[in-house]
Amino acid sequence: MNQLKKASTTLRKIFKGIDIYCKSCDLCCFTYGWILPSETYKYNYENLVEINQKVKCFDSFRKNNNGDRILEEIPRCKFYKNNRCSIQDIKPFDCLLYPIKILYMPNNKKFKIVLSLDCPFIKYLSNAKMLQLENKIIDFFTDLDTDVLAEYLFLVKEWDRITKPKDFPYKVLLYLDEENYV
Repeated sequence: MNQLKKASTTLRKIFKGIDIYCKSCDLCCFTYGWILPSETYKYNYENLVEINQKVKCFDSFRKNNNGDRILEEIPRCKFYKNNRCSIQDIKPFDCLLYPIKILYMPNNKKFKIVLSLDCPFIKYLSNAKMLQLENKIIDFFTDLDTDVLAEYLFLVKEWDRITKPKDFPYKVLLYLDEENYV
């Protein structure tokens, strides 16, 4: 099993049962839908757009009157239908991570791995279950193949240059030094 597929399988196990909460939630899937270079083969190229000649994402953007994409506006993913992901079986690694987000801190040259606290799945967890989840996430990143992690962190760094992240409540789980990965 390739390392990206292995990581995706592990994430599905970590967040088993999250889909029950997704059905009544309308918060997530406002995303650019970033695609790792190693997973572009899974998607129809008409659904992808390349930004900054370095990163690819789903082309879910609204367009202005001239037909130009509005990049400043975080779009609702084009595959979000009826409160669920219509490409669940081939969901990108970036999407599988949610409610984990990785934020780049250019001033410190660090990546901050955080847990989004506005996710209903997270809100539902007892303190004990939350601690178990946090430990599983830390273990996941500790054990994650370094090539997969480096590829994803490169993507995080690049999209930080071209987008403005939305504000959301989160809990910091881990910091990673850029020099070790990118």
